[in-house]
Amino acid sequence: MTASSGLQLTLFGTLGCHLCEQAEWLLLPLVQQQGWRLQTVDIAELADAEAAIGRYGLRIPVLACAGAELDWPFDVARVSAFVQAQQSGESHGSPGKKPGST
Repeated sequence: MTASSGLQLTLFGTLGCHLCEQAEWLLLPLVQQQGWRLQTVDIAELADAEAAIGRYGLRIPVLACAGAELDWPFDVARVSAFVQAQQSGESHGSPGKKPGST
């Protein structure tokens, strides 16, 4: 078992978003290989949907890990670097920004 096993990732998107589907297809093999957990969240179904749509609507799909967010487009290499940076406590700005930052 690796240090990253059991890591929780969250993919924010909406039903019918083809980019969100692409992101999920890209993530699933990596998640299985690394032993991570992936939760998909439909921002339109959240209790605070209006706020979530305002925050994520133009950015989805958005991958979240350990309080940081990675905006689309991303590939396996960017996701791996993003997760590694979050695990080591680094902040890389572009690859993963803290929620609410610009």
